[in-house]
Amino acid sequence: MAMTKITADAEQLRQDAITVATTYLHAGLKAIDETFEEDGYARKHPELMNGFLHAAAVNYKASLLVQAIQELTQKMEDAMEKVADTLDDMRLPLSEIARAMEEQQND
Repeated sequence: MAMTKITADAEQLRQDAITVATTYLHAGLKAIDETFEEDGYARKHPELMNGFLHAAAVNYKASLLVQAIQELTQKMEDAMEKVADTLDDMRLPLSEIARAMEEQQND
């Protein structure tokens, strides 16, 4: 699982942020109105919208952090597996060197 590398410039990131915020705003308006079963309830209670937008942003950040941690964990596991394989590959040559040194000392 590889994270997508961010290649957008600052202007594109700004536009993307606006798009995401607008999406969250519309979703929040709809969700709050449906929850309280009243059209316009969210507009009458901006504190609920504030909470909704904050929760959405925190959730998004947390998801990105978890994704990054998972990717780093996988890379570390892959690296440790390579180290273990390398050590396994070195075991026989090292034991042969040790045996040869013992034989040389016994002569």
